[in-house]
Amino acid sequence: MGELEYKLTHKRITNELEHESNSSPLTKRVSLYGWDGSNKQSLAVDASGNVKIDHTNLDDLYGYTKLVFGIGNGTDTVTTGEKSSLAIPFDCAITGWTIFSDDASITSGTIVIDVWKNIYGNYPPTSSNTIVSAGNKPTISAGIKGTDITTSWLTTAITKDDILRFNVVSAATVTKTVLVITVKRM
Repeated sequence: MGELEYKLTHKRITNELEHESNSSPLTKRVSLYGWDGSNKQSLAVDASGNVKIDHTNLDDLYGYTKLVFGIGNGTDTVTTGEKSSLAIPFDCAITGWTIFSDDASITSGTIVIDVWKNIYGNYPPTSSNTIVSAGNKPTISAGIKGTDITTSWLTTAITKDDILRFNVVSAATVTKTVLVITVKRM
């Protein structure tokens, strides 16, 4: 699945601008729709022309959420081994991942991360709980970023309160990376 796309036509936006009658600083509103016309999201334009997001309907756009996990301090080279865990507060399915170097210099390097999953009652997950198939681990290979939007992991389903644990399999040169796992809420 690719990036979320928006169908924004001049006519649709123009037809949906509304002037608010109350004393709110927001004076105009426009709604954005997906290709299928569903999941309306609102933006508001204040008197100065600044765009503001109407946060009342932004829990997750089209059901997609990003799980973000940082590794490293930006100074020392990332070492191998288990780094930390993340509890997932909702049912979801993994749809892809992106990893990138995130230190001040955007240092080029190599890193491979394994992701383990288990239920809360069996914390902590171990290597026997890997959800990543061989050859498809989140990886930066002698560069600054990597991505896979067609995840072919062993398991992509996550149940509310499952724990993800991140293990650096190998690393060279990178001092700080961010792994972003895209999930679709169920």
